Amino acid sequence: MSAEIGVTLSELLTRLEDIVEPAPVSWVPQTIAWWVLGIVLLGLVFLLAFWWIRRWRSNRYRREALVELAAIEKRLRAGDHGAIVTVAVLLRRVALHIAPRERVASLTGEKWLDFLNGHVRDSAFTERAARLLIDVAYAPLTPPERGQSGEGSDDRMELVGCARSWVRRHHA
Repeated sequence: MSAEIGVTLSELLTRLEDIVEPAPVSWVPQTIAWWVLGIVLLGLVFLLAFWWIRRWRSNRYRREALVELAAIEKRLRAGDHGAIVTVAVLLRRVALHIAPRERVASLTGEKWLDFLNGHVRDSAFTERAARLLIDVAYAPLTPPERGQSGEGSDDRMELVGCARSWVRRHHA
Protein backbone atom coordinates (compact mmCIF):
# COMPACT_ATOMS: atom_id res chain seq x y z
CA MET A 1 0.00 0.00 0.00
CA SER A 2 1.51 3.27 -0.95
CA ALA A 3 0.95 6.04 1.40
CA GLU A 4 1.42 9.58 0.42
CA ILE A 5 3.11 11.49 3.13
CA GLY A 6 2.21 15.04 3.68
CA VAL A 7 -1.20 14.76 2.09
CA THR A 8 -3.92 16.05 4.26
CA LEU A 9 -7.30 14.55 4.74
CA SER A 10 -9.03 17.41 2.96
CA GLU A 11 -6.86 16.84 -0.11
CA LEU A 12 -7.72 13.17 -0.08
CA LEU A 13 -11.43 14.01 0.15
CA THR A 14 -11.19 16.30 -2.84
CA ARG A 15 -9.70 13.50 -4.91
CA LEU A 16 -12.74 11.26 -4.27
CA GLU A 17 -15.10 10.85 -7.19
CA ASP A 18 -18.85 10.36 -6.93
CA ILE A 19 -20.23 6.85 -7.26
CA VAL A 20 -21.71 6.32 -10.69
CA GLU A 21 -25.19 4.86 -10.34
CA PRO A 22 -26.31 2.42 -13.00
CA ALA A 23 -29.23 3.33 -15.22
CA PRO A 24 -32.61 2.32 -13.78
CA VAL A 25 -33.93 -1.03 -14.89
CA SER A 26 -36.64 -0.73 -17.50
CA TRP A 27 -40.08 -2.19 -16.78
CA VAL A 28 -40.71 -2.63 -20.48
CA PRO A 29 -40.31 -6.29 -21.46
CA GLN A 30 -37.14 -6.80 -23.42
CA THR A 31 -38.05 -10.02 -25.23
CA ILE A 32 -40.88 -10.77 -27.64
CA ALA A 33 -42.08 -13.66 -25.45
CA TRP A 34 -43.22 -11.27 -22.72
CA TRP A 35 -45.11 -9.18 -25.27
CA VAL A 36 -46.83 -12.27 -26.62
CA LEU A 37 -47.69 -13.48 -23.11
CA GLY A 38 -49.11 -10.06 -22.22
CA ILE A 39 -51.26 -9.97 -25.35
CA VAL A 40 -52.54 -13.52 -24.73
CA LEU A 41 -53.41 -12.71 -21.12
CA LEU A 42 -55.16 -9.49 -22.14
CA GLY A 43 -57.12 -11.42 -24.77
CA LEU A 44 -58.15 -14.00 -22.16
CA VAL A 45 -59.37 -11.25 -19.84
CA PHE A 46 -61.49 -9.78 -22.65
CA LEU A 47 -62.89 -13.19 -23.56
CA LEU A 48 -63.75 -13.93 -19.94
CA ALA A 49 -65.48 -10.55 -19.58
CA PHE A 50 -67.39 -11.11 -22.83
CA TRP A 51 -68.48 -14.62 -21.70
CA TRP A 52 -69.56 -13.36 -18.27
CA ILE A 53 -71.62 -10.46 -19.69
CA ARG A 54 -73.24 -12.75 -22.25
CA ARG A 55 -74.11 -15.30 -19.57
CA TRP A 56 -75.47 -12.60 -17.26
CA ARG A 57 -77.68 -11.22 -20.04
CA SER A 58 -78.91 -14.67 -21.09
CA ASN A 59 -79.97 -15.44 -17.50
CA ARG A 60 -82.11 -12.32 -17.18
CA TYR A 61 -85.27 -14.40 -17.51
CA ARG A 62 -84.18 -16.47 -14.48
CA ARG A 63 -83.70 -13.39 -12.32
CA GLU A 64 -87.07 -11.99 -13.36
CA ALA A 65 -88.78 -15.34 -12.71
CA LEU A 66 -87.23 -15.53 -9.24
CA VAL A 67 -88.50 -12.03 -8.46
CA GLU A 68 -91.99 -13.06 -9.57
CA LEU A 69 -91.82 -16.22 -7.46
CA ALA A 70 -90.92 -14.11 -4.43
CA ALA A 71 -93.99 -11.94 -5.10
CA ILE A 72 -96.18 -15.05 -5.47
CA GLU A 73 -94.84 -16.42 -2.21
CA LYS A 74 -95.62 -13.12 -0.52
CA ARG A 75 -99.19 -13.22 -1.88
CA LEU A 76 -99.62 -16.80 -0.63
CA ARG A 77 -98.41 -15.84 2.83
CA ALA A 78 -100.91 -12.99 2.81
CA GLY A 79 -103.73 -15.46 2.20
CA ASP A 80 -104.24 -15.16 -1.56
CA HIS A 81 -104.52 -18.89 -2.29
CA GLY A 82 -105.40 -18.23 -5.94
CA ALA A 83 -101.85 -16.98 -6.50
CA ILE A 84 -100.70 -20.59 -6.83
CA VAL A 85 -102.12 -20.64 -10.38
CA THR A 86 -99.51 -18.07 -11.40
CA VAL A 87 -96.73 -20.52 -10.46
CA ALA A 88 -97.86 -22.85 -13.25
CA VAL A 89 -98.10 -19.93 -15.67
CA LEU A 90 -94.64 -18.70 -14.68
CA LEU A 91 -93.11 -22.16 -15.14
CA ARG A 92 -94.71 -22.37 -18.57
CA ARG A 93 -93.25 -18.97 -19.53
CA VAL A 94 -89.77 -19.99 -18.40
CA ALA A 95 -90.08 -23.28 -20.30
CA LEU A 96 -91.12 -21.38 -23.43
CA HIS A 97 -87.97 -19.33 -23.06
CA ILE A 98 -85.70 -22.38 -23.12
CA ALA A 99 -87.50 -24.62 -25.62
CA PRO A 100 -89.47 -24.14 -28.84
CA ARG A 101 -93.15 -23.33 -28.48
CA GLU A 102 -94.16 -26.38 -30.53
CA ARG A 103 -92.46 -28.63 -27.99
CA VAL A 104 -93.68 -26.97 -24.77
CA ALA A 105 -97.13 -25.53 -25.41
CA SER A 106 -98.94 -28.84 -25.81
CA LEU A 107 -97.44 -30.56 -22.75
CA THR A 108 -99.82 -31.40 -19.90
CA GLY A 109 -99.92 -33.70 -16.91
CA GLU A 110 -97.14 -36.24 -16.58
CA LYS A 111 -95.51 -35.18 -19.86
CA TRP A 112 -95.25 -31.62 -18.52
CA LEU A 113 -93.61 -32.89 -15.33
CA ASP A 114 -91.28 -35.12 -17.36
CA PHE A 115 -90.25 -32.08 -19.39
CA LEU A 116 -89.57 -30.02 -16.26
CA ASN A 117 -87.67 -32.82 -14.51
CA GLY A 118 -85.80 -33.61 -17.71
CA HIS A 119 -84.13 -30.20 -17.61
CA VAL A 120 -82.55 -30.61 -14.16
CA ARG A 121 -80.09 -33.20 -12.88
CA ASP A 122 -82.25 -34.43 -10.03
CA SER A 123 -86.02 -34.33 -9.85
CA ALA A 124 -86.98 -30.77 -8.98
CA PHE A 125 -90.54 -31.48 -7.86
CA THR A 126 -91.58 -33.55 -4.87
CA GLU A 127 -94.58 -35.82 -5.24
CA ARG A 128 -96.91 -33.41 -3.41
CA ALA A 129 -95.69 -30.41 -5.38
CA ALA A 130 -95.96 -32.31 -8.67
CA ARG A 131 -99.53 -33.36 -7.89
CA LEU A 132 -100.47 -29.78 -7.01
CA LEU A 133 -98.81 -28.44 -10.17
CA ILE A 134 -100.83 -30.82 -12.34
CA ASP A 135 -104.07 -30.20 -10.43
CA VAL A 136 -103.75 -26.42 -10.25
CA ALA A 137 -104.18 -26.07 -14.01
CA TYR A 138 -107.58 -27.78 -13.99
CA ALA A 139 -109.06 -27.66 -10.49
CA PRO A 140 -110.88 -24.49 -9.43
CA LEU A 141 -109.20 -22.89 -6.48
CA THR A 142 -111.79 -21.63 -4.09
CA PRO A 143 -110.86 -19.66 -1.03
CA PRO A 144 -110.64 -21.90 2.06
CA GLU A 145 -113.52 -21.89 4.46
CA ARG A 146 -113.22 -20.42 7.91
CA GLY A 147 -110.90 -22.44 10.12
CA GLN A 148 -109.22 -24.13 7.15
CA SER A 149 -106.84 -21.37 6.12
CA GLY A 150 -103.74 -23.46 6.86
CA GLU A 151 -104.96 -26.50 4.96
CA GLY A 152 -102.93 -26.99 1.80
CA SER A 153 -100.72 -23.99 2.43
CA ASP A 154 -97.75 -26.27 3.09
CA ASP A 155 -98.29 -27.86 -0.32
CA ARG A 156 -98.50 -24.45 -1.95
CA MET A 157 -95.30 -23.24 -0.29
CA GLU A 158 -93.60 -26.50 -1.24
CA LEU A 159 -94.63 -25.96 -4.87
CA VAL A 160 -93.22 -22.43 -4.81
CA GLY A 161 -89.97 -23.78 -3.33
CA CYS A 162 -89.74 -26.51 -5.95
CA ALA A 163 -90.47 -24.01 -8.72
CA ARG A 164 -87.74 -21.71 -7.37
CA SER A 165 -85.32 -24.63 -7.32
CA TRP A 166 -86.21 -25.57 -10.89
CA VAL A 167 -85.80 -22.00 -12.17
CA ARG A 168 -82.35 -21.78 -10.57
CA ARG A 169 -81.08 -25.19 -11.65
CA HIS A 170 -82.62 -25.95 -15.06
CA HIS A 171 -80.46 -26.14 -18.13
CA ALA A 172 -81.54 -25.20 -21.61
